[in-house]
Amino acid sequence: MEYSWKIEHIDEVNKTMTVSYMFNTSYQMEPILINMSLCPAGVNINEHIKNYAPKSQLEPGGKFNASVVIGLQGYDSVYVDSIIPMSSISLDDYKKLKLEELAAKRYEFETSGLNVDGTLVDTSRTSQAILTSAYISLKNNLISSVDWKDNAGNFITLGLPEIEALSAAVSNHVQAAFTKEKDLVVLVTAAVTKSEVDTIVW
Repeated sequence: MEYSWKIEHIDEVNKTMTVSYMFNTSYQMEPILINMSLCPAGVNINEHIKNYAPKSQLEPGGKFNASVVIGLQGYDSVYVDSIIPMSSISLDDYKKLKLEELAAKRYEFETSGLNVDGTLVDTSRTSQAILTSAYISLKNNLISSVDWKDNAGNFITLGLPEIEALSAAVSNHVQAAFTKEKDLVVLVTAAVTKSEVDTIVW
């Protein structure tokens, strides 16, 4: 059965995420939410989510029978208890899901990397911390330069002026991500219907 999917929530502490599956059918079928592990490094996200995609049966009249949803073979962490009919979610909870979706999108954008004057810069949380450490060390004359490895695998030697420019670019990139999320959160908070919430996208 063909479907589209959307990441609704990322739990960085427990290394899990919640994905909603929307089935492309000629009859009415509710999207379902399934909890799964975060996509491992080096694994295609589409393939990872496909492995967790539910198989289902239909009751007479095309009604979705959640009790027979099972994960594909080899994935014991897919549980029927993880399935939540979207129509039963209150407006407040629907908004919470949207806010979690926006937070996941912001995190994805924030950590997706940045091109600074031809240098591909890793903007993951770890890289941001390393960049901050390098800036502080250079600023306080603890070191005179750093050997930096960009996302393309190239090594470049940077001094304080270059690290300052890099830090500023990354900081602006990260701040832009949070500012956009903040503006969208305002729209979600003001929404009065689920349909209005659905129009708010990253």
